[in-house]
Parts: sequence; structure tokens; C-alpha cells
Amino acid sequence: MKKFMNRMLRYGLAFLCGASIAHAASLDEIKAAAERGDASAQFELVDRTKDLKEATKWLQKAARQGHPEAQHLLGLRCKFGVGVPLSDTEAARWHRKAAEQGYAPAQESLALMYSFGWGVKKNEVEASRWYRKAAEQGYAGAQYMLGLRTEDGDGVPASLKEAIAWYRKAAEQGYPAAQTMLGVKYAAGEGVLQDDKESAKWFGKAAEQGHAEGQYAFALACYAGRGVQQDRLAAYMWSILARSKAQKDDWWRPGLIGMQNDLLAEMTPAQIEEAQARAKAWARKHASQEGSADNPTGK
Repeated sequence: MKKFMNRMLRYGLAFLCGASIAHAASLDEIKAAAERGDASAQFELVDRTKDLKEATKWLQKAARQGHPEAQHLLGLRCKFGVGVPLSDTEAARWHRKAAEQGYAPAQESLALMYSFGWGVKKNEVEASRWYRKAAEQGYAGAQYMLGLRTEDGDGVPASLKEAIAWYRKAAEQGYPAAQTMLGVKYAAGEGVLQDDKESAKWFGKAAEQGHAEGQYAFALACYAGRGVQQDRLAAYMWSILARSKAQKDDWWRPGLIGMQNDLLAEMTPAQIEEAQARAKAWARKHASQEGSADNPTGK
């Protein structure tokens, strides 16, 4: 939930930060097209305009003309009060306009609004319906969310088989939470044949993307030698990275700390130092990745 909100906020603010994008047309040409009423040019100016008030003006013009990306972005701005009054109702209204045009990110956002009752009456069936629309377009985040809802029976009939199919679709697109979930299913033999190698494969993919829970799961696999060769140094390295991002209320944090304590008792000082150095090097290399840690210590 927190990650999804952060993702929406970053997307909603991206156009205020002058994101570097290659443009074929000159700014004067884009402005001229925007003034003539070209919605795509108006939306382009949101990125090109540093002044928030001016950027918002062009965003609203494009959204009112039915530009789905603009409508979705305006919905996000309404949700967080960026350049416009804070309003869940307006956020839901703009997300709906874009969603009804088949814009998958807006469909996912509208599903979230229905799931939590933000700006609309809470409705789990509607939430699942909109997640499905986005998922069927190949939108990985929605595929993962639909998998969770299908496993739990939230707004749809419960089906572990169908849930795993959605997890797999998202995982194969590189969605790390889905990769971790698929790894869990293979580790437990839940809905699939139990397979430690397949489990470790998916945990490793999630870990390499900086997914904290995936890093913890992969550390466990390395420590126990389940699906991969036993490697305490690698286990401690991944545990350091996972702990650097763990929240106090994460269900897996106590297990992570317990594993680290066991590893510290079993490893030599030189091995511990090497694992810490590897963790720092990994974090530096992946500094731009979501959730990557700065200067992890493992303590």
C-alpha cells in the first residue's frame, strides 16, 4: 500500500521536476500547437513548464479535452493536492474518465479508490472489476493486485489457481512483489508443485530489484541452501540489504533479525566484513532503484 502511494506521488510530481525526456519538436512549436488546442501538446507542456500554476493550466486543458494520460495525472494531483485543491472526489472523477477510455494506470488507480472508499463508496466488486480491466491489458501492478484479491476472494470468487496465474503474469514482467509471492508459493508447494530451485529463482529476481521481502527470502534460501548452494556470506549480504529497508511493523523483520544473529555467531569477522562490503557495493550500484538503501550496515 505504502509503495503504491509513493509510486503515485512520484508520478504525480514528476512533471514538476523537469524530467529529462527527448523531444522532437521545439518548445515554440509545442506552445503553438497547444494554443491551437492540441491536447497532446498541452500535455507535453506540463513537463516543459517549471511554473506549477502554468503547468496545471495546461494539464487541465488537456484533461478537459479527454487526453487520458492528462486525466490520470490530474487525478493524482487532486489526490495529493499538487497545484489543485486536495479532493478524493475529484481524483476519482478524473481517474474514471481516463479509466473508461481504457487507460490501464487510471484503471488501477480507480480500483484503489474503490478498495479504500476514497472519493467513491467502498466497493470491493468494483475494485476487482477495474483491477481486472488493467490486468487484462498486461499492467503488472494490477495483475499482482488481482492475484491477491483472487486468492483472498475480495470482490471475486476465491481461486488459488487463478491467483497464481496472475502472480506469474506479473512476475514474468519483472514485478518484484509478484516474484516474491511466486517464490513463496513454490517454497510451500501451495497451488504449485513444491520446487526449491524455482522458489530461489524467483526470490533472487526480486532481491536483485531491491525488493526488501524478496531479499529476506533469498537470504533465507542462501542460508539454508534451499534451491541454491548454501552460502552464509551471501545470506548475510542480502539480509543486510533487506534490514536496511525493513519497517518496524513488517511481519518478517523478527525472523530477519534472528537469522542475522545466527549468521553473526557462525561467521568469521573477515566474512562479516566482506558481506558488509558487498552489501554497500550493491546499494551504491542500485542507488537509483526504488527502495535501495544508503550505506547499509546490517546493524
